Formats: sequence, C-alpha cells, structure tokens
Amino acid sequence: MAMQGFSFRLAALLLACCVSAAVNARPREEVGSGGAALDSFRDCAECPEMVAIPAGSFVLDEAGSQRKIAIGRAFAAGKFEVTFDEWEACVAASGCGAYLPNDEGWGRGRHPVMNISWDDAQQYLQWLSQKTGKTYRLLSEAEWEYAARAGTAPERPRGKAAGSASANCDECGSQWSNTQTMPVGTLKPNAFGLYDMHGNVWEWVEGCFGCDCDVHIQRGAALGSGAEVARTARRIRNSSGDRNGNAGFRVAMQLDGNAAAGSKDSIADASGLVECVKPAEAAPPEPVKETFKTIFSDKPVTIEGTNFDTDSAKLKPDADAKLGEVVAFAAKYPDASLAVSGHTDSTGSDAWNEKLSAARAESVKAYLVAKDVAAERIATQGEAATRPVADNKTAEGRAQNRRVEINSTIKEEKKVRVTE
Repeated sequence: MAMQGFSFRLAALLLACCVSAAVNARPREEVGSGGAALDSFRDCAECPEMVAIPAGSFVLDEAGSQRKIAIGRAFAAGKFEVTFDEWEACVAASGCGAYLPNDEGWGRGRHPVMNISWDDAQQYLQWLSQKTGKTYRLLSEAEWEYAARAGTAPERPRGKAAGSASANCDECGSQWSNTQTMPVGTLKPNAFGLYDMHGNVWEWVEGCFGCDCDVHIQRGAALGSGAEVARTARRIRNSSGDRNGNAGFRVAMQLDGNAAAGSKDSIADASGLVECVKPAEAAPPEPVKETFKTIFSDKPVTIEGTNFDTDSAKLKPDADAKLGEVVAFAAKYPDASLAVSGHTDSTGSDAWNEKLSAARAESVKAYLVAKDVAAERIATQGEAATRPVADNKTAEGRAQNRRVEINSTIKEEKKVRVTE
C-alpha cells in the first residue's frame, strides 16, 4: 500500500510539471497548493475551484469479480461539490432555467447545492462552458471512482471515533451526520485534494445507466446514508429529471494534452462502469423465394350474333355491325372454335323451328367464312325448341328471339405465385 501511495504522489508531481504550461497559459486564478495533488485553479471568480488529477488506474471489485479500469488522461475535477453560491451565479446571469432549488432550511452560500436533477446539472455546465470558453462536464463514473479512491483512499469513510470523521454521512462521526448538509471543504480532503467525495450530497455522473439514457447514476452517498452505502463503489440511479433532495454534483473538464503513450481517452475508455449490453439482434429471416408459373384454364365466351326478320334466314343490313365483334374475336383467338346456334320465335313444329334455326346459323357461318374465318372452326346447329331470351308475346321480344348466338371457349392465361 505504501508503494502504491508513493507511485500516485510521484505521478502527481510529474503531472504538475507536464501540464503546468497548459494550466498557466489559461487566464485562471491560481488558488493554492494541494500537496501531492496539482495546484488548484479557477477559470473565473464565480467558477468552481478545480484540481488536476493525474492519469492512472484502479481495480474495480464488483460481485467478487475484479477488473482494472484505466484512466488514460489527466483531467480536472471540482475541488468541492458545486455550491449554492456558484449555482445562483448562473441564475443571476439568466442561466440554469432561473431555477432556485430549496435548501431544506440548512443554509445556502457554501453549502452544496441540492434538489438538483441531472438535466439541471447539464444547464449549469452549459452556462459555465459558455462563460469560460472551456468545455465543462460531469465526471464519468470511472473518473469519479478513481478520484474518490485517490490511490490510497479507503473503501469507505473512517469510523465514529471523535475527530476521525472524514465524511458527512450517517455513522460517519461528523456533527452534521444524518442531520443536514455542511459547508463544502469543512472536513479533510483525500490524497488528490478533493473534498466530500463521500457523503454530504449524492453526486450525478455523466454516463447513462447501461443502455438506458433516461436514467443516470449518482455516486458518493449523502448525509443520511450509512457507512455501507457510502462505500466508494456504491451507486444509485435516478431518472434524469428527478430533483432528489439529496442530489448535487461536481464538475469536471479535460486537461490539455498529457495523454500517456498508447492510452485511450478516459471518457471513451471507461466512462460507464455499468455496461450497455444490448440483446443480440436476431438474424434476418431467410428471404422467401418466390417464383411464378403460368396456368391456362378454359373460359366460356358467349357473343350475341344478329337478328332476323320473321320466318327469314337472310341477314339483315345491320349484320356487319353486329357480327363484326365475332370476326374480331376469331382474329384474336385463332385457335378458338365457334359454335353458332340459330333460334326462332315460332311456335310451330319442332321440325320447322329446327330447319329455320339451322338456316339462320348457316347464314352467319357463310358471312364469317367470307370474312376469312376458317370454315372448319365453325360448327352450326339449329334449335328445335324455342328458347326465348325476351317476352315472346310482344313484338320487341319476338324480334330479340329471332337470333343466333355464338359460343366459344378460350384458354385464359394466369400467373400464379409459387412459394418454395
């Protein structure tokens, strides 16, 4: 443990040398020395005081499983939790949605701002970034735990012994424990020079809770949390719009340069300790192979022919107009045969009706042959029985019944989908 503490102090000193040019180049107010940690700074009089944190790593122990979490770049973290004074500076500058959170009667000023949602914190960070021209953000969850552990930090705050309190949480031994918040910086800082990483108020961190980005994580516990809850590795989650009474936040920013060789950015590499494991996407179904086949079916067709005068088999002058449809049909379907049947309105003997009807059918056949319809395609028939299509008692009806009909069958082509 002594060697580990020495290595973190050495890293901090080296970081101070490497980033001093970047820090000094900024128009910031230098605040003072944090011992092993880098000097703290502010970007403006109303801005939170920041402490540079060196790159490094820690071992995450969850459910008996350990994994090493690398923080590949130095970053800066708020020395304290954001205070009511700092929040109200944002409101006074027409930022933060003009929201003035309730202090529960515990005091404002240097007390940590509370009743803050994750969405509220984002408004403050937006205002602070616009004011300073720097990019402020929340700590990632990995950065928060790394900063809270500070290389040699214990897993939980110290116990109840008088004068040993290191956090404002239930059973942590401070005069404010489980009573109210205390002004920031009242107790001792950790090895990185950060105050109140345990207790006082829960602190929002940046990333989503796994895959759910409507829910975010809080770390560090609050004044009423027991020592077990105030463990460094403990987390709770709340919806991004939840203004929890014990919730506040601490700001962070990336420092210029100082990336270790071959290291990955901490935000991309270990921003969330709750991994987003999406269910494996189901393989797309195999495309259904569709083919089509052509089928033919017989389709009966009846074409009205022409009409005749009483007891006559001679075509009337309008035969061309009426039989033109039959000629067109025969040309369109050259393989179709034509069955021409003659009919009469006579109530005479069957023999007479059949003879007259057959003569009418033959007249139509002769006409069609003259129009280049092959004779072998045409069959004629005379009907002995009268088959009226209209009232045979009226002149109009009898005129309709003195007729021929042409029946045929064609092959109808259809494409049918076949699924394999």
